[in-house]
Amino acid sequence: MQEQPERQPERGPEQGPEHQPEGCPEQPERPERPANPQPATTARAARPPRTGAYDVLAGLGRTDPRMTLSAADCAALEELAGLWLARGATEVQVVHALTAGLPPQVHHPAALARTRLTAKLPPETAPVPVAARPALRVLECTVCRDPGHPEALPGGICGKCRGEAPPERAPAGLSPAEVRARVLLLRAAARTPDVRTPEETRP
Repeated sequence: MQEQPERQPERGPEQGPEHQPEGCPEQPERPERPANPQPATTARAARPPRTGAYDVLAGLGRTDPRMTLSAADCAALEELAGLWLARGATEVQVVHALTAGLPPQVHHPAALARTRLTAKLPPETAPVPVAARPALRVLECTVCRDPGHPEALPGGICGKCRGEAPPERAPAGLSPAEVRARVLLLRAAARTPDVRTPEETRP
């Protein structure tokens, strides 16, 4: 008898990531998300508010077009102009110092503005001294402890303890009732007709 070769088991279609069943659409791979996603946009640092010195420099071009400054020029000269305002100069004075007596043509307005702000810088103003109020001194009598001014307590003793007579007081004025009574009398006298005898009226 002839020996028959052994039959090998039939293998099915290979399954793997590269072999997909026919008729199934390929699925796109999903990108992996990072563990800590970063925000798409970062918050921009807020610009500090504009100062009065910056506004004065930015408005020079409206006063005289020859002194028109750029934003970078205004930022570079802002500290110098602010020093003028800190020393008591007004905005009108700063504008006048930078625009008065200009040449017919200004080729470098920022350089000219820096030169004028430095050369014409006003001096520091001295603080105005505040008049000191005299201290109110009140003493006490060493005997009766009554308060009083120093001139009324010579030797620290009041006039009452020294045996002095109290000062005479000015007479008090009329009371409100007495004032009203006198007003009524004056009004009545003004309304009474002037009656004279024939002898009094005879020249």
